[in-house]
Amino acid sequence: MSTILVFDLKGAMAQFKKFDTNSSSLTYIAPPRTVIAGLVAGILGYEKDNHYEVFSPENANIAVSVIGWPRKIIQTINYMFAKNKTDLNLSKGRTQIPVEFLFPSLDKHELTYRIFFRHADPNLQYDLKQRLKNQSYAYPPYLGLTEMLGKISWIEEATCEQITADDPIPIHTLSPIEQLKENSVQFNVHSDQLFYQKERMPRFFNGNRYLQETMSYLIERSGRIIAQPKEKYFQVQYQGKTENILFM
Repeated sequence: MSTILVFDLKGAMAQFKKFDTNSSSLTYIAPPRTVIAGLVAGILGYEKDNHYEVFSPENANIAVSVIGWPRKIIQTINYMFAKNKTDLNLSKGRTQIPVEFLFPSLDKHELTYRIFFRHADPNLQYDLKQRLKNQSYAYPPYLGLTEMLGKISWIEEATCEQITADDPIPIHTLSPIEQLKENSVQFNVHSDQLFYQKERMPRFFNGNRYLQETMSYLIERSGRIIAQPKEKYFQVQYQGKTENILFM
């Protein structure tokens, strides 16, 4: 039995740019692992590009749930056309780029992502817990782009334990497809909101800020899929409920 920090990242809008798009800036439906690592690093006060090894998958366990399915809207943004510093006087004019944004569903007023985080260094995890509880952030939280400031709601430090599944179970977080047993996903064909999405996301950068690994995740609109993990999964107990999570 160990502990894990549970908190919500909320905001009016978000943009988690897909790494494999070019002319149009499309967004993931949820923050990738790299975004959450950067968020935590900012809260703790790490300088830019100095946190990749600290929050590598070997050191940090991260999982995320989508609470309320977001809407996607594409807007065309005016950018300054600049290829070098001499173009920053607008001498090359402007260029328009389509950008995809996330907004909350019409019955909600903000996006909400539930984050599960634990670290191999207990001192780092304790420092983060205190900062989250006291809202004492070195850098303000945001949702993908710095212009989209967010807020954090502390939930609690929950208990978690590793369990082996002999049958399909509900999984409440983004599910790495390679961690699911083949043909074990159970589809509720009687649901009128049957919607599954696959997202290929960056997993972590190395110390030179090169993308080290990507991973594909399965997401379900209600925030829960039913499948059998290949190996042990984590069961988290908080606020009187139990949720099953897989780390990204």
